[in-house]
Amino acid sequence: MEHGYLTRSDERERNSSGHLGGYTYWTSSPVSSDATTTAEPTLAEPTLAETAHKKNILKEEQVKEETLNASVDEEFQEQFKKFWELYPRKIDKGRAVKDFRSALKRASFEVILAGVAAYKDDPYRKPQFTKYPSSWLNADAWDNFITSSEAREATEKRRAKDLAYKDKYLEDQRSQEALSAPAPKCEHGNTVALCRRCLAR
Repeated sequence: MEHGYLTRSDERERNSSGHLGGYTYWTSSPVSSDATTTAEPTLAEPTLAETAHKKNILKEEQVKEETLNASVDEEFQEQFKKFWELYPRKIDKGRAVKDFRSALKRASFEVILAGVAAYKDDPYRKPQFTKYPSSWLNADAWDNFITSSEAREATEKRRAKDLAYKDKYLEDQRSQEALSAPAPKCEHGNTVALCRRCLAR
């Protein structure tokens, strides 16, 4: 530029996005003005406005999202811990964690926990037939017990009904035994109706 071989535009151009572009340069011969030739413009690297500010915003949003996810995960871990402590059969914990997370999309934690409590206290539940946690969750088994209090009430009714049936059954058995008892024997050791000595009197 000092010796006349290079000429630069006075202002920098802006692109369609409004970002600053580069200067436009022309090469020329200082010997003859007629020999001036225009070369392809050399553009400087565009300058992005407020780049640092946008990065800060993105970083803040990322931190907030990570904090929220950590809080949600901590709450989930606490809920699963209560579920696992209460459930009567502890097996396949890893799979149960996955199915518990899925179950929370279909029912509230309170409903699930109430169902577990009712299932655990059910007197008709036999330990050897207790469902796996995953099977219980995937079957929405909490619906079997709307609330623990209602479950206990229903259980008491079933128990009373079973006891009444049992008493009737025992009474019927005693009656059958009385009817099927052997005929009384006489002093001769024979059945009274068949003893000739007794009949000859």
